[in-house]
Amino acid sequence: MLLANMTDFRLEAAKKFGILTCNSSKEDVEKKIREEFGVIKGVPFGKCTHFCDDKLDVDGYVEATGAGPVMNTIMNNAKRGANIVVVSMHHAPRALDLQSLTFYEMTIQGSQGFLPSEIAEVIEILQNTKEDFSNLVTNRFAIEDMEKALNTANDENISIKTVISFK
Repeated sequence: MLLANMTDFRLEAAKKFGILTCNSSKEDVEKKIREEFGVIKGVPFGKCTHFCDDKLDVDGYVEATGAGPVMNTIMNNAKRGANIVVVSMHHAPRALDLQSLTFYEMTIQGSQGFLPSEIAEVIEILQNTKEDFSNLVTNRFAIEDMEKALNTANDENISIKTVISFK
């Protein structure tokens, strides 16, 4: 697994879980992925367009940026049968390369991740796992400090997850 992000704070947290990281403001993400996971060589044929290009040897992607260029990069580099899960909120319509989607038999799945049943399931998993995810909660606030809590939660340089207590 490789996490690309522009915030060193979040990248350092990911490293604690053994996740490979790439600061996309300082490194070429595609190059880093090629170095870490390799490529599948393209097969030239006819008047080949991008369908014969080398593809990243990555089975799955989680698009969590909401940035159109990131989704384009994934679509241009995903190998046959790749799975793409989009968890971010794109705030504008995005063009999608349906030729690549069809030719490479990719699967794209949206995921809201905020349904009450999913939250309950995640809480149960967290309570029953041996992993210690407590490092992900970087800030705690009382309900009376809601404005400060929200401002802190929106600052990715100091926050991963912010908990607001109602007690």
